[in-house]
Amino acid sequence: MHKRFFVDFPIGEEKRISLEDEGILHQLLSVFRVKLGEDVILLDDSGFEYEAMVKGVGKKEIIVQINGKKEGKKQDVVINLFQSVLKKDNVELVLGKCTEIGISKFVPVLVERSIKLNLNDERLHKIAKEASEQCGRSKMPQLEETISFYDAIAMAISDKDAVNFIFHEESGQCCDKLSCEFLSHFKEAKKFNIFIGPEGGFADGEIELAKNNNFYVLSLGGLVLRAETAAIVASALIINK
Repeated sequence: MHKRFFVDFPIGEEKRISLEDEGILHQLLSVFRVKLGEDVILLDDSGFEYEAMVKGVGKKEIIVQINGKKEGKKQDVVINLFQSVLKKDNVELVLGKCTEIGISKFVPVLVERSIKLNLNDERLHKIAKEASEQCGRSKMPQLEETISFYDAIAMAISDKDAVNFIFHEESGQCCDKLSCEFLSHFKEAKKFNIFIGPEGGFADGEIELAKNNNFYVLSLGGLVLRAETAAIVASALIINK
């Protein structure tokens, strides 16, 4: 399998490219250890994959020749993950794994019970990039800025084509359990907004606001899952419905 990596500029119809960015050089020379004559796949986050060959290797520059272009894999189902802000390691785990699963957009959300209030956007971009390279994506998930819960609700309901789910750990108060049987009612749906709570779960007022805006309030079963587990399980179930 050819090594895959994203560049930070559009490739377009270029036939020969000089790679000089220090981050890319480190990745190719120290991590991937590319060699002269090696075939690689270049990605520019356009949704296309560019077949290339390494034609020159130096300490400050790598020259690649573009030999072909094809459209990358596309997901049939679009998932926009509205993830309540978690502690650093947990939010990075969610982004990395859900990128591998195939989410299209990642929206960090500040809620009433959020413990951490800020995120390292540069670090999150790196996580999404590396996960996308590893799993064979040709386009990274869109990373949004952190917004409030109320703005997140407004963003979700403004998209009239999407089905809106919010997950609540107190299953006795939930309308439905997310299951294959439940998802069978949404066979024709192609876009979902899913809201996952923080370490302490959503506050009652937040659940009520979601209900008042016609969200489906769901559980993932009788056991209480960690927030990061819930995000991964819910994303996998929905994208494979």
